Amino acid sequence: MMGEITLLDGKVQQTNFHNYDAIRMHQAPVIHTQILENGERIRGIGEPGTPPAAPRLPTQYLRQQACACVKCHLTNTFNLCRSNIMKIKLFLLKTAALILMSAFFATAQSNPLQTDEISQSRAAEAWSKVYQVFSHPRCANCHVPDDNLPRWSGPSYGKTSVHGMNISGGQSRIGVETVMCSTCHAHSNSDEPHGPPGSPVWMLAPVEMLWWQQSSKQICEQIKDPTRNGGRTLEEVAHHIQEDELVHWGWDPGKGREPAPYSAKETADFVTLWANAGAPVPNSQRINNVWAIRQKSLSVYCP
Repeated sequence: MMGEITLLDGKVQQTNFHNYDAIRMHQAPVIHTQILENGERIRGIGEPGTPPAAPRLPTQYLRQQACACVKCHLTNTFNLCRSNIMKIKLFLLKTAALILMSAFFATAQSNPLQTDEISQSRAAEAWSKVYQVFSHPRCANCHVPDDNLPRWSGPSYGKTSVHGMNISGGQSRIGVETVMCSTCHAHSNSDEPHGPPGSPVWMLAPVEMLWWQQSSKQICEQIKDPTRNGGRTLEEVAHHIQEDELVHWGWDPGKGREPAPYSAKETADFVTLWANAGAPVPNSQRINNVWAIRQKSLSVYCP
């Protein structure tokens, strides 16, 4: 019916099931299988093998017998019928359930780290990664205080300083009062190493979103505060990170600048994990990020 294999120039022409069809169940003839007892040890019987045969054979046997009593092979004195079979099945199910429950509670009691502690530990780890991003030069350089001066920092700059062109973002944070940020910052990065970076929108972050020289605890408290995070919920903060074009620039800063760690999606996921665990605030006021530490040594010079 099927299964033909043909050869051409000594090579089999069929390569896979697209040109070597397999017989379907509705096409198969009736097959009678008989297993002969020969006293040998149990080995494989057909493709499925012995394991599924063990529960299948007695189940089918008992189903065919229905309520007809069957002599018990273990004691030769105990008769089984459908009601007895159901009772045995229920007993086995209950026993299995008790064993599983006992194992679960035993594991829980033997593990000193409870679920809430695990959750808090994962939340702290997630926030630590968020802080690595927020305190990175690609982010913190534009999250500056009310002096409105963008910073230049990071290994590609050699030393930390204010904007090399003596630019001030002004209270508008987009340079309306002096020179608009968009005067030099186009919609995309310059092709030259350390050329003007670009994005469809270029501006300093609002002054209340201060990350420059801030500790993990300080940034954490700020990002949780709707009065200082743009009126966003933490879910909206994560969405902002994942969707905002200027935020995405931090991972694509142009030639000569190191990008922020992880990715926009990973950072948004870290924020979500941390928020779902209750958004715990770290206790330490220490500035952990190496570039944030170097920022502390900056003496701002404003001509």
